[in-house]
Amino acid sequence: VAHLATLPDVASEQLLCGILKDNSIPFMRKARSRAGNVIVGIAESEVDIYVSRDCLDKARELYEAFFCTSGAELSEIDNEE
Repeated sequence: VAHLATLPDVASEQLLCGILKDNSIPFMRKARSRAGNVIVGIAESEVDIYVSRDCLDKARELYEAFFCTSGAELSEIDNEE
C-alpha cells in the first residue's frame, strides 16, 4: 500500500475516491481527526488516501489532473502497511 494524498476536507475526499473508483483503482482511506476544530457541530478532519503500489502511478496522474491546481497537497511519501 502506498500513500497517495492527505486531503483537507470531506468534499475533496469524496471527489478523489469517486475518481479512483471510476478508474478501478483500489483505495482505502484513514481519517485523521483534528481535536478541537469543530465547525457547525462537526469535527473537522483530514483524510489520508492509500492505493495499491501497482496503481500508484495512475492514481497520481489522476490526482494531479484534478487536484494540484486546487492547492491540495500530494504526498511523495510511500508507506507500507
